[in-house]
Amino acid sequence: TDIYGLAKKCNLTERQVERWFRSRRNQDRPCRMKKFQEACWRFTFYLMITIAGIAFLYDKPWVYDLWEVWNGYPRQPLLPSQYWYYILEMSFYWSLLFSLGSDIKRKDFLAHVIHHLAAVSLMSFSWCANYIRSGTLVMILHDVADIWLE
Repeated sequence: TDIYGLAKKCNLTERQVERWFRSRRNQDRPCRMKKFQEACWRFTFYLMITIAGIAFLYDKPWVYDLWEVWNGYPRQPLLPSQYWYYILEMSFYWSLLFSLGSDIKRKDFLAHVIHHLAAVSLMSFSWCANYIRSGTLVMILHDVADIWLE
């Protein structure tokens, strides 16, 4: 009935009004190029952060021997490479969380918010509890997997 009333007011057929609404709805959807650009940006970041993670961690003993993760805990020194790896990861996930509000809203918006909040919370917890060695291992594993997800 609403479409019939609009068609009467605009001097159009009901089919033309429906077509206009469908066209208007499709204007809000992201085009394939926009989706491709976003996926390429995230792919590039995950690839670069994985390479950086490997560069930061390749000479650390706990990468090859998991018992070394707990050696000396809780008084393990914080290495500059660990610090910068955490800073890069945390800043990226905070930026993703903040940019969700300005990005095109998608069906899985709430899932992305929960995922980014969980990632930031877990990284913050591992930092505060001095689980930095295990945190870096978890981050590198997730980054390697995220490359293939994009």
